[in-house]
Amino acid sequence: MVAWGQGAAYRRPAPMPTRDFLRLFLPALAVVATLPTLFSPILAARAEAAPAVVDGRTIELPVPQGYCAIDRDRSPDAQAWEAMRGMQEPQNRLLAWFVVCDELERWRAAPRAFERHAIVLAPADLPPVRSRREWVAEVARGFEQSRGVVGEDAATRQLRERVPDLGSGPLSLQLLERNDDGVLATMVQQVDGTAGPRRVVSVITFTAVDQTRLSANFYGPDTGPEALRPVRDAATGYLAGLIAANPEPRFSWSFAWLGAALALLAVLGGALYWLRRRRPAA
Repeated sequence: MVAWGQGAAYRRPAPMPTRDFLRLFLPALAVVATLPTLFSPILAARAEAAPAVVDGRTIELPVPQGYCAIDRDRSPDAQAWEAMRGMQEPQNRLLAWFVVCDELERWRAAPRAFERHAIVLAPADLPPVRSRREWVAEVARGFEQSRGVVGEDAATRQLRERVPDLGSGPLSLQLLERNDDGVLATMVQQVDGTAGPRRVVSVITFTAVDQTRLSANFYGPDTGPEALRPVRDAATGYLAGLIAANPEPRFSWSFAWLGAALALLAVLGGALYWLRRRRPAA
């Protein structure tokens, strides 16, 4: 994990991240708060994720490799979906929920909390972004300005008052990696449930699809130093699949050269026609 700003004897205070970036931190924490509710004995069936529609824009949400999607249109999956959706609103829109398939099979025989699962969220009430690359760069700047770690804000403290299960330990997102398609951050948190406290490691992926801000949140049990690796691999793989399923139109230089050549031919043709019309008759 990366923690920027280490090793310096003195540094000036870092500027605060942007307001829109800080609003993304609350959705990540809200998902952690929902984990204890999964102890309810609700079965989840294997299903394919349907495309999500956000403000009239359709987003393809592929199912992560090794995971199955909860089917929101059939019982008893619908009850679990509605419970999770209610906990995310009004801060977030719940777009998809995935669980490792073999864990679902074991859960059917002995209901218990999901340990390896993922949720895709879209923050509510934020305007469209101009491009994925621009939004990812803004998120990355938020981490850079806070030296790689984004801590609690006022909204998070209000969330603690409403959701005691968040616990009393520090909550912060720590930068893992970034590229042109997304920013990955991690958080480890102790969650209090009916079976007692347990530690959860999460990897939150920030990206944008069809002008819509998205966070894909992958969770797994914190079992030791290697616990982060499978969660990180799942998040990285899903980001690649999500981008492949929702490509952004890119400017093509080949089309630009073709257009320029056609325009030049049109200008030359017009000039020759004009000269021939201007040439005096013999």
